[in-house]
Amino acid sequence: MTTKKILLSFTISFALCLGLSSFGYTETQNEIVKIDQNATQIGAASSPEKTEVQNATGFQSAQVSASLVNEGVSHIREIVTDSNKSFASFMDINPNFVSEFYAAHQYQPVWIEQNQWNTKAKIALDALHHSQNEGLFPQDYVIHLLPLEISSQNLQEQSQLDVRLTSAFMQYIVDVSYGRRELRKTNEDRTKAAPEPDARLILTEGLKTNDFSSFVAGLPPKHAGYKLLREILIKKEHHTVVQLPPIPAISNLTLNKNDPAIKLLHDHLLAKGDLEEPSLTPTIFDQTMRDALKKFQKRHQLGANGVLNPVTRAAFNRPQMNILKKIAINMERWRWLPHSTSKKNILVNVPGFMLYAYDNDQLAFEKRVIVGNEHRETPIFSAPMTSVKFNPTWSVPPRIAARDILPQIQEDPQNFFSFYRMRVSSAKGGEIDPHSVNWANVSPSNFPYRLVQMPGSNNALGKIRFSITNPYDIYLHDTSSRENFDKDVRTLSSGCIRVKDPEVLANFVLSDSQKWNLTQVKAAMQGSNTNVVNLPSSIDVHIMYATVFVDHNKVLHVYDDVYERDNNIMRLLDMDKKKLTAN
Repeated sequence: MTTKKILLSFTISFALCLGLSSFGYTETQNEIVKIDQNATQIGAASSPEKTEVQNATGFQSAQVSASLVNEGVSHIREIVTDSNKSFASFMDINPNFVSEFYAAHQYQPVWIEQNQWNTKAKIALDALHHSQNEGLFPQDYVIHLLPLEISSQNLQEQSQLDVRLTSAFMQYIVDVSYGRRELRKTNEDRTKAAPEPDARLILTEGLKTNDFSSFVAGLPPKHAGYKLLREILIKKEHHTVVQLPPIPAISNLTLNKNDPAIKLLHDHLLAKGDLEEPSLTPTIFDQTMRDALKKFQKRHQLGANGVLNPVTRAAFNRPQMNILKKIAINMERWRWLPHSTSKKNILVNVPGFMLYAYDNDQLAFEKRVIVGNEHRETPIFSAPMTSVKFNPTWSVPPRIAARDILPQIQEDPQNFFSFYRMRVSSAKGGEIDPHSVNWANVSPSNFPYRLVQMPGSNNALGKIRFSITNPYDIYLHDTSSRENFDKDVRTLSSGCIRVKDPEVLANFVLSDSQKWNLTQVKAAMQGSNTNVVNLPSSIDVHIMYATVFVDHNKVLHVYDDVYERDNNIMRLLDMDKKKLTAN
């Protein structure tokens, strides 16, 4: 019988018999066709048209099969070794990762078998086509060039699809696990830019697993905060965003007041989810609507008093970024955190002015904090807490001493140093009498002194300092101005983080030691003796910037963008032109 038609399924099967498979072929058909070589006679001198195959199966010759395998290999090698790397022009992934990946697998296809996507390819494609569930944009992975079904049997076109899926999925691996390159390179949050993850190695290891689906599902961050945002995003994706008119000022808004303008307040509360069900009397400000207003105020760090004051109206009426994209921005920030953390760990959310203490992924407690003002922003980083200092001294940073402390000294140089228990030393370190200095002649640009505040009731660090290893000289501490914790907006520090009820935090970080309990912590805070206690084991502290945050009760909080960073991410990701949908 003369062989005129080549069956690609046999090509792959026979290639596997010859041991030519890469691990990309690990999910091929269950049974391999065995060739009876004694029954196969190939006319060595015959032309291809006259080649006779004398086996019972009627398949084409092994030489033709091997030739097709080599042809596919040749196409992939040509694509990925192209000097222009044009195959990766639509991706942000390092093209060398792709070429090295295929070189390690002898340039054989990874995702395509028998003219179809294999099982692992379908899992990868599903992740790309539904990447909006992770706060990513499916169009970034050129899904319009990655059909869910392969229609072409052309080996060159199939090779292009195979390489294209590898490139797109490598980028997805990096994006969903570590964050997008354009943001990591900008160093937006003052953290040192991490080296680009090696997507080639990650994908190689993933393809070796028996459960590729679990590998893909495990790529996003494991943090509970990320997962909660993801739940909200998927739920809200199906909701229609309604643009409502602004709420006008409503005079003398008291309980049970009836006013047509209250209908707008009702509609805003309903659209934002604070009012769970429409009211039968939407123009009446009843107790249910008042409770919903308090809930809105609490979620937005406003005084939860149930009063529609100008600040609350402004929160309702200010132009809002699409909530889906705002959630996506904050999912990105979770990717910047370390993938693993200590058993006990602490998270500080700067825009929310809150600290959360976790033990074995369970929330132990939460406390209000005060963070840096807009001129001295609290930097964003993760670092270990190593010790607690009771009754600390405060070595005033030079910039704060020159710009903030000097004007106070010049206002009352006679009483300042005794009241604040402040000592002065020269730049070389020798202590000097502060009254020997003519402070009127000292300026911020010429401040050759060092200031150290001794322990006491009015020490700026209060009674406890929590030391964190970081290059910014940032730490958590108590404060002598505890009344500021009652304020709604708490951007009041020079960068460090002041913690309400610091004795609770101290007890938490020291509780693994049998020497410490809450009573002993409070006793150590008394007096003026400085005492440094090293932690039994370091505790990770994560300072993050989340303008959208889901708490442990699954309540979505939307906070003011106090450092105005969200719009910068919107611009860098070109989010105005993209949709969080695969369609």
